[in-house]
Amino acid sequence: MSEPTPTPGPVQPLVLEPVADDGVRAVAVGLVLWLVALVACLLLGGALVDRGAAWWTWTAVSGLLIGTALLAYCVRRARVYREHVDPPRADGRG
Repeated sequence: MSEPTPTPGPVQPLVLEPVADDGVRAVAVGLVLWLVALVACLLLGGALVDRGAAWWTWTAVSGLLIGTALLAYCVRRARVYREHVDPPRADGRG
């Protein structure tokens, strides 16, 4: 006979620490990738139209527009956070 499976005890929730990243680099990389996608779509424009996939170009344009707005938000958020964490000193050195 097999032994009974032990019942697990109470589940302990994980304590997660916040990530120390402002997101600017990730958004900038995403913007570069959208730009590469847009250039590729423009180079392949005729082939995309022939296959009914011209919407890919507009998807890349939309990605660039949304990414630009998100980059502005992330840069502003990072600046405000840095000012809050490291306020400028009265002697002008920092």
